[in-house]
Amino acid sequence: MAAAQTARIDVSSLLEQCATLADSLASAKNVQIVRKFPSGLRAYTQPVALQSIITNLLANAVEYSHAGGSVELTCRLAGGQLELSVKDNGPGISPDVLPHIFQPFYRADGSHGSSDGHLGLGLFLVQSHARSMGGRCEVQSTVGAGSIFRVEFPALPPASADSATLNEEDAGTASDVIESSRVAMET
Repeated sequence: MAAAQTARIDVSSLLEQCATLADSLASAKNVQIVRKFPSGLRAYTQPVALQSIITNLLANAVEYSHAGGSVELTCRLAGGQLELSVKDNGPGISPDVLPHIFQPFYRADGSHGSSDGHLGLGLFLVQSHARSMGGRCEVQSTVGAGSIFRVEFPALPPASADSATLNEEDAGTASDVIESSRVAMET
């Protein structure tokens, strides 16, 4: 398996583009995506993995939010760590289900097929990507009040990498990721 490509990217731009893509799903349910992150946020990371994390968490949050509700997308840089969270106002996750939600093909509703187009891989991918970036994903959930998924991982390059500022080539990497995610979210 090839090593994941890392680059210094404009995380704010990636967040905004992913949220914009998710807006169409959200508007169909009358759910608002609230953006809470600064502009110009940059990190040295795996853009493909980060895009997958963001789109999977947003898609789940929109799907499980109540009509007329909101989804909060928050991100900040703190102590060399990128901290990303997605909060919904959905039904929450039962405590007996929580230990299983990051398992591949696990569906809280007990289904194992894809009759609704979902395979139960989204949260597994989120956790896998977070770990591949040296981080973790955690969830806090209250039945009847919604869930908050938090992903945290290093935002700085490894000691051996060049820590130069964002350049044109790196910015192109993030744009390429967004275009491929646009196609994926439309299907």
